[in-house]
Amino acid sequence: MALAFVNRLQHPRHVMCAYCRSAQRCSSTWKCPEGHDTGIKVYNTAVHEKVPLILQTDGVIKWYACGPTVYDVAHVGHGCSYVRFDIIRRILEKFYNFNVVMVMGITNVDDKIINRAREAKLPADMIAKQYENEFLADMSRLRVLPPALFMRVTENIDSIAQFCATLKDKGMAYAVDDSSMYFHVAKYPRYGLFRADCHGEHTEQTESKKDPRDFAVWKGAKPGEPKWSTPWGPGRPGWHIECSAMASQVFGSSVDIHTGGKDLIFPHHENEEAQSCSYHGVYQWVNYWLHSGHIQVKKGGKVEKMSKSLGNFVPMSQFLQDHSVNEFRMFCLCSPYNKDVELTPKTLDYAKSTLRKMHDFVTDVEAYLEGRLLCGTPNEPDILEKLEKLREEVKVAFGDNFNYPKAVSSVVKFINYVNQTLQSKQSSRIGAR
Repeated sequence: MALAFVNRLQHPRHVMCAYCRSAQRCSSTWKCPEGHDTGIKVYNTAVHEKVPLILQTDGVIKWYACGPTVYDVAHVGHGCSYVRFDIIRRILEKFYNFNVVMVMGITNVDDKIINRAREAKLPADMIAKQYENEFLADMSRLRVLPPALFMRVTENIDSIAQFCATLKDKGMAYAVDDSSMYFHVAKYPRYGLFRADCHGEHTEQTESKKDPRDFAVWKGAKPGEPKWSTPWGPGRPGWHIECSAMASQVFGSSVDIHTGGKDLIFPHHENEEAQSCSYHGVYQWVNYWLHSGHIQVKKGGKVEKMSKSLGNFVPMSQFLQDHSVNEFRMFCLCSPYNKDVELTPKTLDYAKSTLRKMHDFVTDVEAYLEGRLLCGTPNEPDILEKLEKLREEVKVAFGDNFNYPKAVSSVVKFINYVNQTLQSKQSSRIGAR
């Protein structure tokens, strides 16, 4: 359905925005796209600065989101990332009235899944399905809007294999004796979009690789692992190629927005961009890379990222036993989406108190409008003037890299003003809240 919709999109008349035209913002690694300027500035990880959000098709946003590798339960850090991007999506859809076509990839075959299946003595596909269902249940509880389309790796093996074959035919990948295939990094001169000095990091030298930076687009079959047949031998997809192939099925040679946690910047997103540009023969595949910050926790006096590898994570389902969904979403609203935030009693209490303030304000306003709140006559023209100012502040905040913490702060400031006005004139209240 999403594929058919995107294929029907008209090619727009391209207009480069004045910002990019006058400031010469196109760098050697990222090119400001041509199209329709939304008036929004977004922080693009590819250039480490805020740049104009320009859409290829007026009113339509093609968005690919890296989904989970389903080998374990989602923790609070995962939940925060998806809620943050859900807030941005709602701003784009509800505030700006854009049609967001979001596709999310689900990695349901992977080394981690295979290892977990061995530990549990269960089939890998059973493990993947179990944790995918738990992830979807968590997202539903968090009220994260579902994408237009979920794409699972095992349901797209043929297209992934075809993607690999095309890279090989173009000389950008090479097969080796064990049926594996590697992307030839040296053949892609722009490698290093996110990290120019990436030699020796996240690399592994083997006798079959031509360059330590080369990474597997296809992994040769090993005993007891899932495998699929290809012309160069049986095996399964590499991690990075999966997202490239699945996103390309829907969006083709260009994606407006690509999101994920900042831990995916390198090597995952670096490799995605390299593969996809090589496959499509384009200079730039993704126009805007947006990455969410991490949840941090204090352990032994040290602040560190919440992660499964560090053993300091709290499952999302467990967290929601003690905190409401609204409290968690407000917690996510109170910090910039691309910054780390520490999960502490203090930050949670601030979110709870902010939520309570908003709830009480709505209750008081409803009571006032229904004549149940006894107070003097407030200066309504003054309040309406402040309300108009609030609207403008929220608009400016949303247009500045979706600065919803600033918008929340402006709303709280307005609430405090109205509360002060009502309380100064209020003599009594009818009924208890």
